[in-house]
Amino acid sequence: MKPKALEREKARVEALIKRWQTPMGLGYWRIDRTYWQTAAEFRAWDKDQDDDNTVLVACPDWRYMQCTIHVNCEATAELSDWALEQDIVHELAHCHIDELRWLFAEVTPDVRNHIEHVTEAVAKALVWTRNEIDGTDHITPDGAAKTREAAC
Repeated sequence: MKPKALEREKARVEALIKRWQTPMGLGYWRIDRTYWQTAAEFRAWDKDQDDDNTVLVACPDWRYMQCTIHVNCEATAELSDWALEQDIVHELAHCHIDELRWLFAEVTPDVRNHIEHVTEAVAKALVWTRNEIDGTDHITPDGAAKTREAAC
């Protein structure tokens, strides 16, 4: 990835974190970012990741209200603005939800799948609610706009 492209991806991520951090109740959290220039670097960092298509990974520590979001810039460059926003909100939602992992002696794949589902449902609900309040159209994953009336 060329330097200009890397800076463009960093700016896209930063703008979305800035847009969502406070409305999501994370204003007092320290949200750090680590930007990985290539997918290979990202995968080398996260050896436990079982999905080569991972774009972002949040590593929250709810006890201290801090989180590091790791960004695969090569992958974010392939995402639409809509998809990147959904992913950023999803990762920020982990700050509130991941403490549930501590309730389990072992985080099995089934437990992980349930946590991911709850995180994704909350993230989509937040974006949907923001669109309702703003009176903006809802955008579907294929990029098509649904009017507020047609979306329900």
